[in-house]
Amino acid sequence: MCVEVAGVSPGVGIRDSKNPGVRHLILAPQAFAALLARAKRDELDL
Repeated sequence: MCVEVAGVSPGVGIRDSKNPGVRHLILAPQAFAALLARAKRDELDL
């Protein structure tokens, strides 16, 4: 898995950089921070 992250209004954009033609996600800054915190604690099944 390879992702790109970018600041976009009104939040944080995330997409699969190996498949940029598919849809992307836009998360609120607080949701993105929570996602990063969970990833750092190895709580995600990635």
